[in-house]
Amino acid sequence: MARNTDPTRLEKIHQATMHMVVQNGYGGASISSIARQAGVAEGYLYRFYKGKSELVNELFYKALSEVANHMEEVLQRSQTLEEVLDELLDQMLRLTRDTPEKIMFLYKLMHDHTFRMEDTLRDRIFQICNSFRKLGIETGQMDPMISEENIYLLCVGYPITFINSRIKGLFYTHKLDSNELSTVKALILKSLKK
Repeated sequence: MARNTDPTRLEKIHQATMHMVVQNGYGGASISSIARQAGVAEGYLYRFYKGKSELVNELFYKALSEVANHMEEVLQRSQTLEEVLDELLDQMLRLTRDTPEKIMFLYKLMHDHTFRMEDTLRDRIFQICNSFRKLGIETGQMDPMISEENIYLLCVGYPITFINSRIKGLFYTHKLDSNELSTVKALILKSLKK
């Protein structure tokens, strides 16, 4: 029997999932709460996903893939780490302006010890960080001792954490523009140097 797919209902499920994860963390977002938030029966959700892990991983993969796809393209044509970071931070700023819940969703999952990223995405991120590392070493802009993990933490983790702090107004300001992110870029570049 063919499944009747209602794209509107699926989008509501995706939005509800992001919302529940942002509000309650990965562990606190249950299939029943997601279904209730989306206004669908739990059974409808199970027609498309085996469970919460598959649903959340798909959304996490899509969100991080937006960044990864762009970064792969940027790394192909960039000659300096500064060019790559400019593009990455501009993309994160656009993502925050267009869909702030998506950046909060990424932040929440990146900091939730109960959530496990799928290996295919982990491998892809490693390869992008490896390409970034090679560019940095070739151009003499990076200490060769900096690992792919350090690159991920500095170039992805730190900006997303900074943006989340601004969204929340952690230090009493919500201001977030390219000038604010240029300070983030300067700190990252300084941390990567020999």
